[in-house]
Amino acid sequence: MPIQTISLYKGRTPAEKRLIADCIQDALSFAGYPSNDRFQKIHEYEDDDFIVDPVFPNFSAAPRTRDFVLVQIWISTGRPDSMKHDMIEQIQHNLRTRVGLNAADIMVVLQETARENSSLYRGVPPELLPRIVPRAGNAQ
Repeated sequence: MPIQTISLYKGRTPAEKRLIADCIQDALSFAGYPSNDRFQKIHEYEDDDFIVDPVFPNFSAAPRTRDFVLVQIWISTGRPDSMKHDMIEQIQHNLRTRVGLNAADIMVVLQETARENSSLYRGVPPELLPRIVPRAGNAQ
């Protein structure tokens, strides 16, 4: 169960925020998560409360702007690297093509935690929940 936090500057409409959330969720479904495995938090910040260096790590001539979106996703340990790469690449692709964000304005961070460190469904031990299977061709 990926838990998603989407951080952005204040000023987007509800429809824009929903589109951003949908792009991220669709990327997770593409990578192999069930489409209804959706737990997203959207945090909006004033300029003074969301401090982002405009150019670090200096790979691009394009600086970050107020369109910047930080996506943090908690996932269970043990996912194949290929599944993680699919998530990151597809999030980037979806946000660029469907929202119109520049690559410099998208940051994705995956954070792993052991399944036993969570209670995801009515107190059922995580080891008794179904396993997520990566999309075809992504098993390592």
